[in-house]
Amino acid sequence: TQIHVFLITSGFPYSVKTVIAGSLVDFYVKCGCLVEARRVFDLIEQKSVISWSSLILGYAQEENLAEAMELFRQLRERSLQVDGFVLSSMMGVFADFALVEQGKQIHAYAAKVPSGLDTSVSNSIVDMYLKCGLIDEATELFNEMPVKNVVTWTVIITGYGKHGLAKEAVGLFRKMLLDDVEPDGVAYLAVLSACSHSGLVEESQEYFSRLCNDKRMKPRIEHYSCIVDSLGRAGRLDEAKNLIESMPVKPSIAIWQTLLSACRVHGDLELGREVGEILLRLDGDNPDDTHPLTEKIHQVLMEMEKRMKEELGFVYGVKYALRDIQEESKEESLRVHSEKLAIGLALVRGGLNEQPGKVIRVFKNLRVCGDCHEFIKGLSKILKLVFVVRDATRFHRFEGGVCSCGDYW
Repeated sequence: TQIHVFLITSGFPYSVKTVIAGSLVDFYVKCGCLVEARRVFDLIEQKSVISWSSLILGYAQEENLAEAMELFRQLRERSLQVDGFVLSSMMGVFADFALVEQGKQIHAYAAKVPSGLDTSVSNSIVDMYLKCGLIDEATELFNEMPVKNVVTWTVIITGYGKHGLAKEAVGLFRKMLLDDVEPDGVAYLAVLSACSHSGLVEESQEYFSRLCNDKRMKPRIEHYSCIVDSLGRAGRLDEAKNLIESMPVKPSIAIWQTLLSACRVHGDLELGREVGEILLRLDGDNPDDTHPLTEKIHQVLMEMEKRMKEELGFVYGVKYALRDIQEESKEESLRVHSEKLAIGLALVRGGLNEQPGKVIRVFKNLRVCGDCHEFIKGLSKILKLVFVVRDATRFHRFEGGVCSCGDYW
């Protein structure tokens, strides 16, 4: 900011100096000062691709996607050539927010420009389709790619795993090895995650052993979490606990949560109590109730719960509430789970008036719990809506009271 002030007070014509002006735009964007960035951008006489790119990505990352797309439209009308970095970055934003229509627009544009042939751009487009649940489109583009690097393979393996296509993901990993593409830590994580979500214990142990013997890298906590998940799902809880206690890296909250989930599934109360105490020491529950529509969200969720109890006989899965509190309080604690709140917000904002078959998309960074899973299944049945939930491990498509995961996740 001081440098910007100096340029103005000294009368330096920075607006005609493309490099300096572009650097200022980039600086303000990275500092989150989009108003200042736009002010400098509007003053630039000869705008470079860097200036356009910085501001477009700044708006996109701040979730002002309408402005980002408008600027991108203006950029396309100029004679400037959009580079692969801009296309990949924008596609990454659309993928993270599951904005498939905007992603398709960028894909259509990428097919018409030379930079659209970059492997990094194709990787981003495949990733976008997978994160939006369009497996066929992703597979078609993947198969058409003339050059595939380790990122390409990792993206498709991860996507298949998250959609429950574990055997196909394993097949792709093996094909990658046959094509002499060396997997990195992320590729190993992709195949281990796919195996753990679909009960492929032997395969997960095979690739984990391969990773441990790979002199180029060492297993990280995420790799150990996948093995703990695989063992836990198979009911081998003692092995999972021994692995956590013996691994050379510090156990994370997530890995203990993985073991606790397995204890619930297999009814191991003693070990579950032990793990639960560890988790309560490491991580407290602190729900956020500052959203302006919080009251309406809770009201619509309670209305849905009442309908589901009357029409489907729905009951809370209070075993998914960790704390030793009264049943009513446990029900309240389950209502503040993020996926329920997100769905409640969608319903408050007009979801109750949607036509049957309408898709509501939710994404979160933790695994969906059993109570929320049953709740969304029931909700899809009584509202005749489709809920696509992307959690930390996979996609769940809830429709007509049934989930695509087959109740195994």
